[in-house]
Amino acid sequence: MKVGVLVPFTNINLEQDLGNLNIEETSFHYTRIGGYELKDIPGASEMENMGKNDISAALRLLAGIRPDAVLYGCTSASLSNAFDQIKILEKSISGNLGCPVISASGAIVNAIKTTKKLKLGFVSPYTEELTERAISFFNQAGFQIVKKVNMENPPDSKGQGELSSKEVFKLAIKANHNDVDIIVISCTDLNIMRIINSIEKATGKIVITSNQAMIFSLIKKFNLKSLKTLPGRLFEF
Repeated sequence: MKVGVLVPFTNINLEQDLGNLNIEETSFHYTRIGGYELKDIPGASEMENMGKNDISAALRLLAGIRPDAVLYGCTSASLSNAFDQIKILEKSISGNLGCPVISASGAIVNAIKTTKKLKLGFVSPYTEELTERAISFFNQAGFQIVKKVNMENPPDSKGQGELSSKEVFKLAIKANHNDVDIIVISCTDLNIMRIINSIEKATGKIVITSNQAMIFSLIKKFNLKSLKTLPGRLFEF
């Protein structure tokens, strides 16, 4: 099957993550999208505007491959809006391309619901304001944020992708708490896929990340298989 992927134009990790997972008989085809500034630190209003940005040109390009599904690869652009806006975004893209659409934030919600666990530790490279928007989003989805961890000095869009896996690991560990069931690590441009198992081992908690959740939702929706072991306990559900 052919999967179209809408990738924020500064993102350097999403394509690598999807390409490394070896999903059977599945190819990924990428188109980049904008709606934010290269050197700005992504804030709540900027990401809200990105989620409402006109992506019709990108969709016309993706239409050329006649996709069987589309991934919307920006978590914060939909987390910054109200929870009900995510379905509007997905339906809009689906109506344009005539195929199912999985957004990063929608995939995280779907993954959490699959585990039937509600108490979350939330980790992100976002500003405080954007983190609070994300917490509101997950509260509206029916989950409880027990502990949140964001960066004291949030990086700009380019810097998010350049955070080392060691830096991301340290952030994730901080989100652990006795009452936390799942550690959610938000952002499709984090260098994290290869350390999910290490975080789970260190914390004893299920870890759900943006890119991992999109793949999980895609596999479940289309009954796909991977040619290799996928990262995290999520894929045991």
